[in-house]
Amino acid sequence: MPDISGQPQFEKKQIEQDIERLSRELVEKQRQLTSAETRKEHKEVLHQVIGERIQQAPPSQAAAVTGASSLVVDDDEDKELPEYLKNVSPEIRKEVHLLIHLAFNGGIEKAASAAKKHGSFILDAFHDALVDKLYNELKSRGLLK
Repeated sequence: MPDISGQPQFEKKQIEQDIERLSRELVEKQRQLTSAETRKEHKEVLHQVIGERIQQAPPSQAAAVTGASSLVVDDDEDKELPEYLKNVSPEIRKEVHLLIHLAFNGGIEKAASAAKKHGSFILDAFHDALVDKLYNELKSRGLLK
């Protein structure tokens, strides 16, 4: 449900913990980079950090993403997807949106586990879309400069 600013409101507990942990990992990862690597964009480092988190998540035994039938995806949400997903079937786009929704409501690990059961294309698409969404969230909170 959107708040006064029109931004969607998510259950805060797990995603807040994930965002705090990601921002700490991002800072630590940038400290570990060599001088040549320090020029990497925050988004590239975030992509790497989330990729590591996704790899560590165990495959899900769940049959489906919770709330899959009730999630309505509008055109504005499709604009948030990576460009290459705009030309795939609506079912694939909806699945990626459902996984993003799960990440923001149940945590990144839970969503990554669910994504693994859909094969490499959906998993990669989820990864890319999640990076974009979290990057924007971290920037809006002033956690990235």
